[in-house]
Amino acid sequence: MAVPQIVAAQDGTPEATAEIPPIEWHLVEFIDTVAGSTSVDEPARYTIQFLEDGNVALRADCNRGFGEYTIEGSSLTFGPIATTLVLCPEDSLSDRYLEELSQVTSFVIDESGASDALVLSFMADGGMLRFEPALTGVVWEWQVFEGGDGAIVAPDDPSRYTLEFTSDGSVFGQVDCNRGVGSYTVDGAGIEIVLATTKMLCPEGSLDAEFIRYVTESNTFVIRDGQLSLAPPMDTGIATFSPVIPEE
Repeated sequence: MAVPQIVAAQDGTPEATAEIPPIEWHLVEFIDTVAGSTSVDEPARYTIQFLEDGNVALRADCNRGFGEYTIEGSSLTFGPIATTLVLCPEDSLSDRYLEELSQVTSFVIDESGASDALVLSFMADGGMLRFEPALTGVVWEWQVFEGGDGAIVAPDDPSRYTLEFTSDGSVFGQVDCNRGVGSYTVDGAGIEIVLATTKMLCPEGSLDAEFIRYVTESNTFVIRDGQLSLAPPMDTGIATFSPVIPEE
């Protein structure tokens, strides 16, 4: 299975960046420099999203939280985070997650894997939280398809060609003048998307047929620099999407 080819850092070392992409990040690992690492069995229960207005939204198992953050270079600080007060199950990692978030002082985007990872670090090598990027939490607007033969296909209005993935395995699409609904499954970097649409006749010049083909024929994905790349088999091209925060 081929993965979209996006160049990672040459030495595999996480590099600091000026910002954190406003996608949803899922916690996959607590890293304690003394006690060792703890993997998170259900990463989607522990999330964080850095919004472009300086606010941060998160999920800590059965609770939701909201607060502010500040970035200066690679330094990251959180203001007070208010959360709901639901009593989570006894085995929940909610309290640990919220406590360790309060200790965060810096971040890096680790580009050594197929997709980026977000690493939030504590002061004086006290430990880290490691997150993987998620498909959920944003609307993905199609920007361009770059064919393996060098052909470029791009919509005039990306907001008319979108995908929105939900945590229950559903996917919703705007396909020019049509609406789409379907399902998706993910296995590592592999993805399968099934999308059925309404049948309105879109105006001349529409890229609805191309968009559906790029989406439903893709079998791998990468999230790099906050952008989603979907790739069909046999290196025939890459469709690139940018994230937009959905309106409430």
